[in-house]
Amino acid sequence: VSFDGSANAQSGGRSAFDGDWVIQQTGGTGCLKPSDRWVVHVKNGVATARYRGSVSSHGAFRYRGANDAGQTIEYLGTLGGGSGSGSYHVVGGNCSGTFTATRR
Repeated sequence: VSFDGSANAQSGGRSAFDGDWVIQQTGGTGCLKPSDRWVVHVKNGVATARYRGSVSSHGAFRYRGANDAGQTIEYLGTLGGGSGSGSYHVVGGNCSGTFTATRR
């Protein structure tokens, strides 16, 4: 899976989703942190925080990061207007949950 941004990012165009988004995640049993809050910056379809992801021209959000134990976490969701939502899971682990996104 590629997380290098959308075609819009590669053409240098401005994305409708540009800006800072606050991610509020809520996890279930098995998660190191039952809840967490962090900010991702979107510019031209590229989503960056500590790691890198993408936002398509239609708002599809994909991001891969790592938790405090170094396990890979994958986030998949949709952004639209000033909000969004989706789900996440630890790859190969037993932690999963949901998240909301709010444009700052």
